[in-house]
Amino acid sequence: MALKAKLLEAFPAQAKSDVKEKGVSMECNDSFKTVSTGNAPHTPDEMRVNFLNTTKRVMRERAGSLCSYRKCLRATLLPIMKKDTTSGSARIGDAAHIYGASANGPRRELPPGYDVSKLSDVENGVWMCCHHARQIDRAEIEHTAEELTDMKRVREFAQQRIVTDSFLHSFAPYVPAMVLDEVVWEHLPALDVGVVRQAMINACYPYFPGSDALLGRTMPDPPSHFILTPVARVVKKVAEDAPLPEAAEVARIDLSLHERNRAFQIVDGWAQLMPRATRNDDLHLVSSCYVKLAARNPGTGEIDDAFIWTKATYASVRRVSVANNKQLTIRVSSSRKRVSDLDWQLNISILNDDYRAESVLKTHGAIAPQDIRDDHEWSQFCAYARVISRLAEGWEPIGFVSQRSNDCNDVRWIHPEPFEIEMRISPEELAELQYRCNKAVLARELSFQWGCRFVFTHDYFDRALTELMIRAASAQLLYQQASPSWPPVNRIGPLVQIQAREVYFSNRSGDIMFDTSPIPRLDRACLTL
Repeated sequence: MALKAKLLEAFPAQAKSDVKEKGVSMECNDSFKTVSTGNAPHTPDEMRVNFLNTTKRVMRERAGSLCSYRKCLRATLLPIMKKDTTSGSARIGDAAHIYGASANGPRRELPPGYDVSKLSDVENGVWMCCHHARQIDRAEIEHTAEELTDMKRVREFAQQRIVTDSFLHSFAPYVPAMVLDEVVWEHLPALDVGVVRQAMINACYPYFPGSDALLGRTMPDPPSHFILTPVARVVKKVAEDAPLPEAAEVARIDLSLHERNRAFQIVDGWAQLMPRATRNDDLHLVSSCYVKLAARNPGTGEIDDAFIWTKATYASVRRVSVANNKQLTIRVSSSRKRVSDLDWQLNISILNDDYRAESVLKTHGAIAPQDIRDDHEWSQFCAYARVISRLAEGWEPIGFVSQRSNDCNDVRWIHPEPFEIEMRISPEELAELQYRCNKAVLARELSFQWGCRFVFTHDYFDRALTELMIRAASAQLLYQQASPSWPPVNRIGPLVQIQAREVYFSNRSGDIMFDTSPIPRLDRACLTL
């Protein structure tokens, strides 16, 4: 009787009215009867501790109006049109109790010293869709208070990061909420904000249009659906229509069939993302796809872990009656990017039984990272530098093509069979690329030293501008800007003359760079004399 009196004193309104709140969520709950599963209740039998509507609204907002149940995350707010033609919303979710709301419900055993008045508090509730709220709050299912607390903690933590972190907020429209929640689940119980934030950013990259996924990851094992099933039919046709060839000819035919089958698998993968109304066997046009460039040891066949994962800006395919293997064309080009000047050109043409392929690697332009301090861009550059180093050691380039087109930036969809690439970069060019990589590393060092962005220019990579000049100019400008002077000094030089230009080291609007100015005509004439 003493316990019952204490509860009645804590919830006088509920003892009188049993919380006659209106709403969709209460209708969901009222359709279930409490199941009695034990003795020693912690609330009086005739009362149920319910949440106020204001408390439920706070729970819903903290959960982002999504169900907190793991791998559900169903939306719980429905836009509706009322009879008077005004718009509104309907709540299709409800708050479930972490510790039981009644004497006969689940999780009715309270921990020692638990304040009974907190049963209707925000911290004792977790926002769910109606389906899971019914199961958790009314039906006897195996969910402990600790599990429900984790669900509440994960959903609210992820929602808070998405809303308050400007970087994650920009990714939110492109990334399913379940992906970010699973990242938080993986870091329980200690949720270090910095560690979880970086993990969430890494999980976002494959979904962001135009962004490149983090590099340096190992390729997954090929799934079972890559079995080359069409080969048997083609081999049977060859055996029926042609005499038995020599062993070398058989090997050539098998290789050709294998390469043809790989091309068709890639094209079929591209077609799956096209609108069903435009999918046919006559014509497919794809604007882009992702490719992977790596290095392979020609002696052992080992493929290096580091690779360049980049978007090829043009990929197209035209095919007629692919089921009969009549015609197919694939072109992949312009695979260079800010942190990679490697350009892979792949052309495949299949006409009836004729298979032709051209695959070459060249260089185009120069690397120019936007901000080499950024961890993502730095990881891309490190992968590029590693590939260049391997190629200089005599490793051969190989390429992989994604089976998803356009902005599908997921390395798991890469076709596991590599394309051979003809190396058209000379050893002298590779040595120059390695020299540029070393200068990019120096630029990152200066960028952190100054605490600002380093702007890459063409003259910065010129060999006439030595490392000693670069370090001396940086130290001198830092010293002069730290000293009180008027007007303030923001430029040092000229450091060196390159053709008809003078190179200076400048600090402009928070960016450091090695820019140039043309040599005056009079000075140029003196140099000529």
